[in-house]
Amino acid sequence: MKKKLFVLVAAAAVFVMGMTGCKKETECFGCEKVKKCDSYEVMGKEVWMCDDCHDAFEALGDLMK
Repeated sequence: MKKKLFVLVAAAAVFVMGMTGCKKETECFGCEKVKKCDSYEVMGKEVWMCDDCHDAFEALGDLMK
């Protein structure tokens, strides 16, 4: 019983750690500061952007429509 509980807890921990590790600390394409960023495709090129710059970029794109 304890072994099954341990395996279940270990699997849950691995799943949670995998979900939280999506962001990478790197230089942002927009503000050029080192922050936790996600990878996005902009004009056919993969760039790393923080959430603030990505939101501003999306808002600018919405204004252009």
